[in-house]
Amino acid sequence: MVWMQRLIVLLAGWSGMCGASVLVEIAPDNDAIVVDLRIWSDEVAVADRVLHVRMLADGRVEVHRPFWMRDGGDFTGRLSAAERDGLVQSLLDDGLDTFEREKAIVAVESTSQLRREAGQLSYDSERTHTVFTFNVAAVRRADGRLGIVAQRFGYVNLQLEAERYAAIPALAGAARAQQRVLALARHPSLVHTGGQP
Repeated sequence: MVWMQRLIVLLAGWSGMCGASVLVEIAPDNDAIVVDLRIWSDEVAVADRVLHVRMLADGRVEVHRPFWMRDGGDFTGRLSAAERDGLVQSLLDDGLDTFEREKAIVAVESTSQLRREAGQLSYDSERTHTVFTFNVAAVRRADGRLGIVAQRFGYVNLQLEAERYAAIPALAGAARAQQRVLALARHPSLVHTGGQP
């Protein structure tokens, strides 16, 4: 069980992620982009292939669903203030503001190496890309300090790797955040504004 002991040591470095930030102020400008999520797959070889979900500081939601999706097109909606604040706080609770792509990749590669040594193999036949942007004007950090959030990262196969490496907290949190934002693409307030009906 040496590989398990090494894995426990590796994951111990993520323990500092437990203290979530607390929302203080979203943004002074209603048009500021708070959350922007883009997802696409390499298997879809067309120009219109990106699912795009965006939320602005005033709660406006803008969605583009590619033409090949059910109900493809452009949509707009609006969250209530409580929904907007709840979503932002949930994303903070997920650790999206402190996610570090490079550390996550190192943890995945280390865990993969340990699994290969134990005879466990895996293979990805598809590459799904996630690009996340997350901006918040003021949050209260776990140590009491005020800070801002200006996060942007890309990740390949985020959902798959979060499921495959469930013991890596940062990946699990980022995948939860992705699902929360994706849920906006089906928010009941959305109205079709253009593109394929």
